[in-house]
Amino acid sequence: MVALILLIISISDTLYLTQKGAVEIGLQNSPLLLASKAQVKAAESQKLQARSVFLPQVKLDASYRRVSIVQEMKSFQLDSLVRTPSGAFIPIGHSVSIPFGQKDNYNINLGISQVVFTWGTLLRTYKIAALNLYDKILSDSASSENLAFQIKQLYSYALVMREFVNLSKKVDEELLEHYETTKRKYSVGTATEVELLQAEAKYKNNKVQVMDAERSYRDVLDMLRLVMGLSDSVEIVLVDSLTIDTAYFNTLLGSELNVDSRYDLRSLALKEKILNLTMKNYSATNLPSVFYSFNYLMQKPFGFENIWKDYWAFTVGLSFPIFDGLKGNYQMQEVYYQKKALSYTIAYQKNAAVLEFEKAKRNLKIALEKYEAQKENLRVAEALYNTVKTQYERGLATQLDFVDAETNYFSQRTLLLQSLADCIFKAMDLEKTLKGIK
Repeated sequence: MVALILLIISISDTLYLTQKGAVEIGLQNSPLLLASKAQVKAAESQKLQARSVFLPQVKLDASYRRVSIVQEMKSFQLDSLVRTPSGAFIPIGHSVSIPFGQKDNYNINLGISQVVFTWGTLLRTYKIAALNLYDKILSDSASSENLAFQIKQLYSYALVMREFVNLSKKVDEELLEHYETTKRKYSVGTATEVELLQAEAKYKNNKVQVMDAERSYRDVLDMLRLVMGLSDSVEIVLVDSLTIDTAYFNTLLGSELNVDSRYDLRSLALKEKILNLTMKNYSATNLPSVFYSFNYLMQKPFGFENIWKDYWAFTVGLSFPIFDGLKGNYQMQEVYYQKKALSYTIAYQKNAAVLEFEKAKRNLKIALEKYEAQKENLRVAEALYNTVKTQYERGLATQLDFVDAETNYFSQRTLLLQSLADCIFKAMDLEKTLKGIK
């Protein structure tokens, strides 16, 4: 569906957009979400890194070294003894050179090593990486939810501004009608020049409000395009209308808060588990560990012979740290206080979440009550306006009476629109509170 929408956008510069479609496009195009998903991939790689220590570490080294001078040891090799007439023996032999190495040196080494036992440190490190990955996934989900709410709010605000533009234009039509009526009355002598100027000034002043409303509407659409990741050249046409979804509001008002299901508190709970595992790892830093290694070596020269030979070595070792300057103890102390601070933060966040939820629910109830009251106020103001308008046209009401009724009617229509918008935004605030999204 989203791919089809994007194809349509590429063909045409006009996008007929529903709120649901806006959310779908934004979730696919947003650079912020793409960055969040990259963080998840990075955490997945960290988890795989932590798992890699359970497998043997294999290393192959090969080297060639040439030296300019090979030191030699000179020695005398006895061949025979020659007896002199006097009866002494004279040694007869030759000089022998024994080189300490060769000019060309070759070395190939295959090594395999693995830590066998670390008191659970490796397993806990892997669990920490897994918890960190889950935390990144939670953060990515929260970012998606937050973006969806942001798009919904901008879309709803755009609907409000569109209605305000329509209302301003409707007021413009009614003010024009009033101005024309006053001109007719002035031409027959039933309206004064002051009344005519007042009607004209009010009509022309409203033109500025219409322009301001249209500019604000375009500004909101620009922001919506930015958040959705759309080009400025795409013209957005809103399809939905501004309405009260009674079933949606009733569902929210009947909801109960589960603090443990909120994104923020779930993330804090994961961090607490990570700190618990980290503390156990630090407690094992002064304990011995068992490891093994196997090395296979081929080299030339081998000893004093300029030939290829090989040998292998298998080692099982016990590593026992005796004293690390109390580093492990201080690390445990650091994590202990971090855990303590986190526990206080969790307790505070839970209480704050409950208060936030109750406040959001209360605000929605009040907003709905104000909306119902405002609808009644508008009904009365409209009835008064229509009555005074008829009387003014017949000469039975003064200009002042008509202007007062007209101003009150226009004001009540604006207030009703604001009350409607307030209900929608307060409902979104309550839903965000349920999910733990700021």
